[in-house]
Amino acid sequence: MTRRSIVALFGLTVLALTHMASAADDKTAEALLKERGLRRSGTTYIIALEAQLQKRLDAAKDGFKKLTFAQRQQKMFEQGAIDSKAMMRELTQQRMLLNRQLALTNTTEDHNRVVAMLNEVTDQLSLLNQEANDPEARKKVAAQVAEQREAFMQSVLDARQVADEATAAYAKLAEDAEVRDALAALNQKTKAKLTLGPTKTFLANIKVLEKVEASVLSEDVTLRDGGGVFLVDVTFNGKVTKEMILDTGASIVSITSELAQQIGLKPTKETPTIKVQIADGSVVEAKLMTIPSIRVGKFTIQNVQCSVAPADRQDSPLLLGGSFLKHFVYHVKPDAGKLILTKVDTPDDSSAPAPRGKAASKSSRRATGKAAAGTDEPRAPDANR
Repeated sequence: MTRRSIVALFGLTVLALTHMASAADDKTAEALLKERGLRRSGTTYIIALEAQLQKRLDAAKDGFKKLTFAQRQQKMFEQGAIDSKAMMRELTQQRMLLNRQLALTNTTEDHNRVVAMLNEVTDQLSLLNQEANDPEARKKVAAQVAEQREAFMQSVLDARQVADEATAAYAKLAEDAEVRDALAALNQKTKAKLTLGPTKTFLANIKVLEKVEASVLSEDVTLRDGGGVFLVDVTFNGKVTKEMILDTGASIVSITSELAQQIGLKPTKETPTIKVQIADGSVVEAKLMTIPSIRVGKFTIQNVQCSVAPADRQDSPLLLGGSFLKHFVYHVKPDAGKLILTKVDTPDDSSAPAPRGKAASKSSRRATGKAAAGTDEPRAPDANR
C-alpha cells in the first residue's frame, strides 16, 4: 500500500469517527430533551401540558355553552309559568261569564251547551293549575342550571391549574443550562432553528382562558354576627339599603310590608298569596311579589321574587334567601366573617350591568368549589322552606 493510500484511508477513518461522534452527540442531546419531558413539534420542543391545556379549555368552552343553554331553558320555563297564570286569569273570567249565562238559560239545549263549555274551561284550568303548582319541575330546572354552573366553574379551575403548571415548567426549562446546550448542539446540524416552547397556540390559549375567567366574577362580602345568624347589607333598587339575615336554607327573599312600601311594592287583591313559616314557627299568608333589583356587594340581580309579610307582622325577619342566592356559587367562611359570591356572567343571566371585575383570585376559586353546606355557620330560624 502506498503512502498516499495510507493517508487517504486515515482521513476517511477520522471523518467517519467525527460523523459518528456528531451523531452520538445528536442522540445525547435528543435524549436529554426527552428526559426533560420535551418532544419535538415542528421546530419547537414542547411539553405534554400544552395538549392538556387544550383539552381543559375545550371542556370549559363546552361547559359554558351547556350553562347558557340551561339558563335559556329556565327562562323559557319561567316565562311559560307567567303565560300560564295569565291564561288562568282569562279562563277564570270566562268561567264566571259562563256561570252567569247558565243561570239565564231557558232551554235544556242551551243549558247543556253552557255546561259543556263550563266543563271544558274547568278542565283547562285544572291542567294549568297542576302545571303551575308543580314544584318538582321547577326544582329540576333550577338543579340543571346549578349543576351546569358548577361544572363550568370546575372546568375553568382545571384549565387554570394546567396553564399555571405549564408556564412554571417552561420557565424552569428556560433556565436549564443543559437544555440550552442540547438545543444549541442540535441547531449546529440543522438549517431550521429549533426552539424551546411555549408555542404560539399555547400563548393564544392562555389569552382565551383569561377571557373565559373574566366571566367568573367573585367577591368577598362582609358578614356580621347577629347572635346566631349572619347579617349582610342589601340594597334594593339602588336606593334603599337594609340589614338582612343570610338564610341559605330559605327558598325565597322575605321582606316586611313596610320595606315593600319603601321600595315601591304595592300588593293588591290580585297579588298571589303564599304561606310562609316565620321565626316563631307560625304560618302566615304572605304576598308573592318581584323586587326590581337587589344588590349585595358588587353584584346586582334583577327581578328577584320575594314574600311580603302581612302588615300586622312587622316583626318578621328580613331574609336573604334562595331567590337571590340561586344565581351564585356561594360559600360562607364563619371564622373570617365572609360570604364569597361567585357567578358566571353569561348572556342569559339576570344580572344588571356591573363593572367587570378581575377573574376570581386563586384563593377565591378554591373556596368556591362547592356551595355552602350550611352545617358550620349560624342559622336563621326556619322560614320559607
